[in-house]
Amino acid sequence: MRVTMVRKVLLYLKTEPKKRASDAWGSKAVPVQDHPEAAEGAITILPKRQELKDFDNYFLSRNLTNNKRNPWWREFWMQHFHCSLDNITIEHGNVPCTGEEDLKGESADGSVYRQEGLVQFVVDSVLTMAYSVENLQQQKCTDKEDSEALLQCYQEVTSNGKDVLENIRNVSFTGSTGEDVKFDDNGDGLGRYNVFQYQKHSDGSYHYIHIGDWVDKLSINLTQTKWPKAEVTNRSLIEPRPEVGIPISVCSEPCGPGFAKSVKGDSCCWICIKCLDYEYLKDANTCHACPTGTLPNSNKTTCLSMPVQYMQWGTAWAIIPMVFSGAGIISTFAVIVVFWKYNKTPIIKASGRELCYTLLMGVLMCYSMTFVMVSKPTVMTCCIKRIGIGLSLSICYASIFTKTNRISRIFNRGLRGMTKRPSCTSPQSQLGICSSLVSVQIIGVVAWILFHWPQTILIYPDRINVILRCGASDMAQVLSLTYNTVLIALCTAYAFKTRKIPENFNEAKWIAFSMYSTCIVWCAFVAIFFGTSSADFRIRITTLSMCTCINATVILGCLFAPKMYIVCFQPQKNIRQNNSTMLGSSSMRARSLFGKAGPPGINPGDITSPSTSTVTDITLISDDQLASSDTE
Repeated sequence: MRVTMVRKVLLYLKTEPKKRASDAWGSKAVPVQDHPEAAEGAITILPKRQELKDFDNYFLSRNLTNNKRNPWWREFWMQHFHCSLDNITIEHGNVPCTGEEDLKGESADGSVYRQEGLVQFVVDSVLTMAYSVENLQQQKCTDKEDSEALLQCYQEVTSNGKDVLENIRNVSFTGSTGEDVKFDDNGDGLGRYNVFQYQKHSDGSYHYIHIGDWVDKLSINLTQTKWPKAEVTNRSLIEPRPEVGIPISVCSEPCGPGFAKSVKGDSCCWICIKCLDYEYLKDANTCHACPTGTLPNSNKTTCLSMPVQYMQWGTAWAIIPMVFSGAGIISTFAVIVVFWKYNKTPIIKASGRELCYTLLMGVLMCYSMTFVMVSKPTVMTCCIKRIGIGLSLSICYASIFTKTNRISRIFNRGLRGMTKRPSCTSPQSQLGICSSLVSVQIIGVVAWILFHWPQTILIYPDRINVILRCGASDMAQVLSLTYNTVLIALCTAYAFKTRKIPENFNEAKWIAFSMYSTCIVWCAFVAIFFGTSSADFRIRITTLSMCTCINATVILGCLFAPKMYIVCFQPQKNIRQNNSTMLGSSSMRARSLFGKAGPPGINPGDITSPSTSTVTDITLISDDQLASSDTE
């Protein structure tokens, strides 16, 4: 059974050259049979032993007649010679034993007697027990003179196992081979072993070579050792490496980088467990998770901070909005220059110059905010972002709301509007209304800043991403635009109400178109903004930047592009006509009531009729025309 187990172990260890064997293996040929290459280089031990000549002489002289006291002798005799006694049939046949068989000759299977190597140890064990019992008897039974009392004493001292064991440990004598027999404090006998190595010779044969001894200490002749070359899979280091020469004699090799020791039982033996991707070696035995935002270095000895992410100006996410905004800023300045140069012309005056300049300032701020939004977050840029986004949009929509509200109040008043000029229609009044609307946004933003001072924070959407952003949450940023949403709704409602005013006053139609477009853009923005995770900060920033720019572009294209076309490319239409007539039912009612003068507050010289082949596709009804204080 023990030999079979040894052979199974050899099959398992074919890739592992460092094999150690106990005395169960020794120098036997059976364990390495059929697998000598697997056992090559194995170190084996065998107790030092000598053959006892006296035992051989005694054993070989035994037969069926002179060894009747041994109860197992007859069974051994039948097994050894394959014969039967007393009609007892054995496994190999029922040939009767003659009693003349000789132990010195061959057995039934052809083997020749050879003394078992453990005989000397059996003899010394028996002597040890005999000496210990004798010592006990001398210690406790010397005062017994009566033979019966002496016999009873012998029986008593041998029945106490504790006393017998104590005396065994104290026994010291010369053994059957002439060597000392004694025991240490732990009850172990002196170890005496021969050390062998199973080696391959140049002719391809394998033999056990004596390479050393153990007598109280190890003595190895390293020149006699011979190690095979092998490709080893080192289970501790988890990596293959060639190994030649004397192997390291350890229970477990040191763990490689990123592996922690898991000690099982003996402190010198362990298994190596790989740390997870987010763990580092806190000590030799412990893998510990790195803090959020850090990853272990290549050796997993410490945690390294991950690079902080924020919008970079050199990325496409920033370049596209900045190019768009740059083009918008140039276009806005071009419109301002044209307005300033042609400030006294009818079409510019008819546009409501004060509100137009205010609106252009809001458009310019919308475009400029893109550069703030794509910049690295700092306390300053976060503060500007809080104020600027909402303020720029509120300036735009407050101006448009003031325009649409005034047009609605004039053209939807019926006959009462023809007899009395609506209140608060002068440029100064309109600027006051617009400023009041903008001040609501300013007050809200200032309160927000005082309540929660702008700051930068680091967020960790997952273990490996670290994002630098402003301290205000995305939800708070969107809520800050709630007031602008109200203005957008009001502007859209008034634009819808004024969509059917007389054809000459068709600026309301362009306002309506711009507000419809604005609603579509902001609905798309909300879907994209809240449909992305916080890790997609580039998408959110780019979406907000483009949304703001598109709003500004819609206003610039719908409300100012038609005027710029007339001023720059059709100057013949940018003139004042004194014989203009107003079209539509409202115009006819106005002329029937007021004659050529028209409604109060409207200078007919500022109104151009399509019949005069002057301005027909752009409105000239404006702050300047609706307020008599601004007419020339």
